Amino acid sequence: MQVIIQQLQQDAKDAVNAMQASLDSAGNGVQQVRQTADALGRIATEVQAINRMNHEVAASVREQTQMAGSVERSVGDISQAAEQTASRADQLSRVAGELNSHAGQLSTMLKRFRL
Repeated sequence: MQVIIQQLQQDAKDAVNAMQASLDSAGNGVQQVRQTADALGRIATEVQAINRMNHEVAASVREQTQMAGSVERSVGDISQAAEQTASRADQLSRVAGELNSHAGQLSTMLKRFRL
């Protein structure tokens, strides 16, 4: 009977030790879960920061695209103004030539009146 009691006591101690080991293991598991949750929280925060930066980059790209379009239109306007200026310079050159011709003709006519 004494042996049975000792065996039961030993089994009870082993059971307590096993439960304590399980409790320790569960505590470690809970700690690891908390650490994982904290890490995931930091990752989520960083992902949100990256998303904000992506939106800022996209907005900058849109703004630069608009500016490039504006510059393109301005260059087109400058090109058109240069073409108009060149055309007007040609016209002025022709008119100046015609005026020079008319001046020559008038000079010839004036000489006839003097004779």
